[in-house]
Amino acid sequence: MEPVNQQTIADRLGISRATVSRCFTNHRAINPATRARVFELAAQLGYRYLDLRTSSRPKKTATTTIGVLIAYDGAFTENDRLESPGPELLDGISQLAQLRRVQLDIHYVNSAEMSLDDPSYRRVNGLQRSAWRGALLMYAFPEPVVEALGARFPCVSLLEQYGHLALNCVDVDHYRGIAQLIDLLLAAGHRRIGFFSPVARPESYWTMHRFAAYLEKLLALGLDCLTEDVINIRPGTRVTADEALAQMHARTEAGVTAWVCSTDYAAYTVMEYLQRRGVRVPEDVSVTGFDGIVPPAGVPPVTTVQAPFRKIGLAGCRRLLELVQTPFDPPQYTMLGGQLRSGQTVAPVGPAAGVAMEAS
Repeated sequence: MEPVNQQTIADRLGISRATVSRCFTNHRAINPATRARVFELAAQLGYRYLDLRTSSRPKKTATTTIGVLIAYDGAFTENDRLESPGPELLDGISQLAQLRRVQLDIHYVNSAEMSLDDPSYRRVNGLQRSAWRGALLMYAFPEPVVEALGARFPCVSLLEQYGHLALNCVDVDHYRGIAQLIDLLLAAGHRRIGFFSPVARPESYWTMHRFAAYLEKLLALGLDCLTEDVINIRPGTRVTADEALAQMHARTEAGVTAWVCSTDYAAYTVMEYLQRRGVRVPEDVSVTGFDGIVPPAGVPPVTTVQAPFRKIGLAGCRRLLELVQTPFDPPQYTMLGGQLRSGQTVAPVGPAAGVAMEAS
């Protein structure tokens, strides 16, 4: 492979090399969104911009450096940008870092690795040299890794809560978002509402939070929650994605009139699966998602809750900088509300369901 440099990054993103260089020096004229794109691609390509800076002549004034660790499964695909809120999170992080004149050191690490001695962590020089004042954690990390990082310096988790660990976290308000979606479905006359998750991942706390919000909302309204209408959540009933979709189709035929999906990606998967089997969305069944990702080409936008990813990144970075100054501050859980976003996938129940409710 050819060595990666700033020109490589500039060519990939269609920007000038000077713009890339200014991103790495916290130049105030650079748009935070552009900085976020540059940082993300540099991390994916393994470009060690901070190592190059620290190996040169030392600065007269010390710079606060915080790490950003992004958990991933070990491979990048063309769909990553569609499915991932990473660019928006990095946009918010970059914006606050620029305002506070903080240096970011961003790295992808393998989400399957269980120790800081594993390869992807060993490659992070700033972590090995203890050069960071703290770290932001994006996505789901194994708890042993979170505990080890927390023992070294302050950490703030973005989008992921870790049960019994006393860890600062900034996340979307799952309950409020799911409640908004169910209220919309109820207004359209739906009473048989299922919950769908395509992949059985009990370690994904956000999936469990959204299911808990769904269950709590139905119970508060006095509506039945049939166990058969909950796909890929309950222990002992988790199946593969293909099997989950087949179960969802069967429950739709059995009378479910609306599906609350754990994510937008799940919702679009459901829509495409049902379409191939002659089931119309929203005429025959309504579908909602969560997150607010850009829909795939040629697919109607799903009714969803737009998570405030940029604000989550900004708030997480702000909280981490507070902890740098007061490391023994009690942990905080900050939940930011999302915005209900109308799509074309919810319609009234019954013969009049031919036109999407949101289009009216």
